[in-house]
Amino acid sequence: MTGRLRIATRGSHLALAQAHYIQKRISELPNAPQTELTIVRTTGDANQSLSLSETSGGNERKGLFTKEIEDALLENKADIAVHSFKDLPTEMVPGLKLAAIPQRLEPREVLIFPKLKKVRMQFPHLKPGSSIGTSSTRRLAQIKFRFPDMTSTLLRGNVPTRIGALLRPDGPDATLLSGAGVERLNALGFFDGREGLNLADFEVIPVPPEFLVPAPAQGALAIQCRTDDVATTQILAQIHEAEIEELVSIERSVLAGLEGGCHLPLGAHAERMLEGDTSFYRSYVFLGSESTENRAGQSYQIRRAASTPQRLSHFLLEEIQRDIPIILTGQNDRNQELIAAAGGNGLISLPLIETRLLDVDPGQLAGLQSQGSVAAFFSPTGVRAAALIQNFTAQNSILAAVGNKTAASIRRMFGRDAITGTGTAEDLAHLLLQETSGPIYALQAQHGRNEFVETIKAANREIHSVHLYETLPLPIDSKSFEIVPSESYVVFASSSAFHAFLDLVRRFLTETSRSAPAIIEQNSNEAQSDAVAYLNQSQLRLVSIGGTTSRAMLDAKCIPYAEGETPDLDLILKDLRKQ
Repeated sequence: MTGRLRIATRGSHLALAQAHYIQKRISELPNAPQTELTIVRTTGDANQSLSLSETSGGNERKGLFTKEIEDALLENKADIAVHSFKDLPTEMVPGLKLAAIPQRLEPREVLIFPKLKKVRMQFPHLKPGSSIGTSSTRRLAQIKFRFPDMTSTLLRGNVPTRIGALLRPDGPDATLLSGAGVERLNALGFFDGREGLNLADFEVIPVPPEFLVPAPAQGALAIQCRTDDVATTQILAQIHEAEIEELVSIERSVLAGLEGGCHLPLGAHAERMLEGDTSFYRSYVFLGSESTENRAGQSYQIRRAASTPQRLSHFLLEEIQRDIPIILTGQNDRNQELIAAAGGNGLISLPLIETRLLDVDPGQLAGLQSQGSVAAFFSPTGVRAAALIQNFTAQNSILAAVGNKTAASIRRMFGRDAITGTGTAEDLAHLLLQETSGPIYALQAQHGRNEFVETIKAANREIHSVHLYETLPLPIDSKSFEIVPSESYVVFASSSAFHAFLDLVRRFLTETSRSAPAIIEQNSNEAQSDAVAYLNQSQLRLVSIGGTTSRAMLDAKCIPYAEGETPDLDLILKDLRKQ
């Protein structure tokens, strides 16, 4: 470093705003050096008419906006380089290093269109056939995947140019942009009427990552310097944000593992989660059918979680690149039904539970004959058990189901529709409190979770809990655990199945002396903790059917790698197998 710290940057409004931010951060440091900007014109700046998908491939294409800036560092024409991290190749140029990740603004995509074009309340609010302008291969693939009734059109240029194009008669109806870029330029007053653009004239809708997955590291800044520049490295270490690095490391590890650049229709977004006192990492990944790395042959999107960034990164890449066996832990008849439907391909049955119907006094259900009473069901097993109770008709009552599978069972057994929740007992409770007023009968398993009853009680509503069946662990030998491949999905359709599996692992570790003797000799709670520690360090991916089972797993300090959007085993298997 010379007397002044020279900052290399592109000359666009957005790039300059990012560079000025870094200047400010450095100026606030103790004994801060003087700084100056060095403007560099990149290949991407010089070829505004080209789509990114028309340029060269791999990391060469990814360096479309970075190569000349990195050359300035290597030729000692600058000391540091400020990049939008999503533009930076995953392979670092020899002689340069990533020295700091100082900031991440809004990582999500934003959908922007003139307010006059909003014609419906549900997202994306545009009329069918509307055009969305972009030059991003990833966005083009996601438009096709998420907006099948929309069209796409090529749109390049800086952020104000692309937004301005929406006002032209021949321009697209909408565009997708990085929320961070819009946020940064808006803060500088670029959309307060300058160049005829006022953001108040547009709908600016942040799109959650579960619907559109951003580019890896979108919204984050990255700073490079030369590997042998110790003084500059020490300065930049003071503005580095380690928590941001954890998240973008997950996103970019997927990109690096697939050896992708801007040509790859890949979205990856990570976030840190806290459920109770359990912290973990969650990531959304989208991979378009256009990718040669896509073995499924169709676009897909997944949501996964793990205890550490490294574990999540490894699991994500493994899932994308190869088939992983699936272990089914429910009742054997259901397991065999699923295996037969899949042609036996990669599915293994490990039945851990069975259900036993209980004797129910019909008098416990007499209140269901009153008008407006509610019969709430939480599984197809509960519906079948109710149908076997003598004189059970509930003709005057309102029927309710925790999710779609249970609702389908109600239609088959009773020929009636049910108020249907989103898959968790707690959500169903809130729904019934809003839509009904009579006494509620929870027709459920013995020793099940109590969120439903507790939520109803908390609202001072009359609630009756009637146990129709119980779920029991099967008395299986601990050596049954040996059929589980070391790298596999283990799927749980209930919290009972999860607890039975946890007990199986505990017994297997104890009986094969794979735990420390001090642990084995202690009480069962500590032995159970030993089983949790084993699972959390293993290559097993624990999969939950839905929110209720996930909460049971999190209570035990196990992180569900995957969770069903709805409690439906068929859909979960399709998700795991990319069908």
